[in-house]
Amino acid sequence: MKYNILVTDDEIDNLQLFKRTLRSNYNVFLANSGFEAIEILKSNKIDMIISDHKMPGMDGVELLKKTLHYAPDAIRILITAYTDSTSLIGAINEGKIHRYIRKPWNPNDLINILEASFEVYQLNLDNQSLALDLKELFSGTISAITEALDAKDHYTFGRSKRVTYYALKTGETLGLSDTELSELELAGLLHDIGMIGVPETILNKPGNLTPEEFDEIKKHV
Repeated sequence: MKYNILVTDDEIDNLQLFKRTLRSNYNVFLANSGFEAIEILKSNKIDMIISDHKMPGMDGVELLKKTLHYAPDAIRILITAYTDSTSLIGAINEGKIHRYIRKPWNPNDLINILEASFEVYQLNLDNQSLALDLKELFSGTISAITEALDAKDHYTFGRSKRVTYYALKTGETLGLSDTELSELELAGLLHDIGMIGVPETILNKPGNLTPEEFDEIKKHV
């Protein structure tokens, strides 16, 4: 699979040099301005964005900052002739730039830099995919547990989901963060998990519980 690289420079000769250097290993998109680059990003999946620093209308730092909206996971590289490290550090932080390359750049060095950058990029993508798989597996496990609880005690069928629903509504009203709401959702779904260890003969007993049976119920908390 070839990665998609968007190169932005206001000088056509520089764009053509980038294309000749990269086209054998990557799909290369060329933009002659920051505005043109944004339009390309709107309709294409871009894995890396390379931009010249000084450009009329929209400079490279401003462009790379704007690209966060369209390609948040893309690698951002700034090509610059500046040597002021303080200014460069500010630009890197502002645009979440992966790294900068000083002019004039060497084609072989550029290729090595891109290869190393894409190794990190692919690792991040793999980690995101793994995290998503684990989240889905975890959600499936929680669903299985709540379904087991519902099947065990028909009087409380669906209670975990109802408790979770009202807990989340309350949390949203209180302005809890996404992380706090996720934790609240988990707590709601599992609040009765201890019931799994209570015998069904006690849970479904039609009459009053004996003191010993009531002690068993209290253990679930």
